[in-house]
Amino acid sequence: GIVTNGETRRRLVSTAEVYMFGFVLALVPFHAFITVWLSTFIGNYTWLRLWPAAVTGILFIILLVSLANNPDERQLYRHSYLLKIILGYTIFVVVFGVVAYLLKGVSLKAVAYGILLDVRFFIWFLFAFLIAKRSTQFQKHWWLITVIPLALVTLFALFQFFVLPSDFLSHFGYERGRTIPALQTINEDQSTIRAQSFLRGPNQLGLYL
Repeated sequence: GIVTNGETRRRLVSTAEVYMFGFVLALVPFHAFITVWLSTFIGNYTWLRLWPAAVTGILFIILLVSLANNPDERQLYRHSYLLKIILGYTIFVVVFGVVAYLLKGVSLKAVAYGILLDVRFFIWFLFAFLIAKRSTQFQKHWWLITVIPLALVTLFALFQFFVLPSDFLSHFGYERGRTIPALQTINEDQSTIRAQSFLRGPNQLGLYL
C-alpha cells in the first residue's frame, strides 16, 4: 500500500523510541560501573553520572512529539486513571518547587535537581507504558533486555564475593571519597565484605535483584 510521509515519520520515531528505551533499560544496571570507569579516562565524574537523566529527557521530548502526532496514543493516556494521578503528582512537584524557589527557600539548581529526581521514574514509566502498548517486538523480547543484564549482574556479584580480591573494583576507578568505594563492609569490619556487583552499592544491588 501507499505509505505517507507522516506514517514514515511515525515509524521512524517509533523505532527510535523502542531502541533508546531498550538501550537504557539494558544499561541502567551497569550505570555506576560504566560511569566510574569512563571517568578514569575523561574525568567529569559528576557530569557523567547524569547520562541516564539526559537520555530520559530526550525520551520525554520524543514522547511529547509522538503524542502530538498520534490521536490514538492521546486517547490511551487520557482514559488511564493511573496516568492522571502521575500527571497530577508531577504538576504538584513542579508547582511546589517553583513556590519554594520564589520564597527564596532553595536555589534554582536545587529545584531543577529535585524535580528531576522526583519525576524521572514517572516519565520512564509513561514511556514504558507507551512502548509496551505500541511495539510488538518489545512485547516479544522484553525478557532478553532484562534477564541478560540480571544474569551478568548476579554472576559478577558471586565472583566478587567468592573469588575476586575484595578491592578488585579499584582497578576501574572506584575510590572512597572520589567516586564509589571499591570495598564495602558492615561497620568497617574487613571480614564482612558486601558484594555490590556493577551497582552503586550493596543496598542498590539488593533493590535491583
